[in-house]
Amino acid sequence: MPAVRVVVADDHHVFRLGMRKLLVAIGLILRRDPSVRILVLTMHADDALVARALRAGARGYVVKDAPPEDILRAIRAVHANQAILDPAVAHALLSDGRTHRWPALPGLTERDLGVASRAAAVARARDAGIGGR
Repeated sequence: MPAVRVVVADDHHVFRLGMRKLLVAIGLILRRDPSVRILVLTMHADDALVARALRAGARGYVVKDAPPEDILRAIRAVHANQAILDPAVAHALLSDGRTHRWPALPGLTERDLGVASRAAAVARARDAGIGGR
């Protein structure tokens, strides 16, 4: 497997300055080099922030309290140009009790959205005490 270069930018300071700057940074990075793949690792699972980050060009979004193996899996998925959402994030996007209409998310295929839906179902089952982890 080829080496994967990872740049870590912690969001605590960025959130004090505003999520907007993080989203602008994603856009600037991708305009400079569209081949860069961005994974957001944050403590925020808010569906609006997730959607904005994905619209800005991030390929994945994972919460910091995810198990290390999930974070590594997300890094590998984004490196392989796949989209990935933390189950807690997918759950937040899909569990608002309404028929959810996905916002326009550039680069996400129907398969990517299907994976997110299944991840949300697993998260809901886990929350209900049906699943593991």
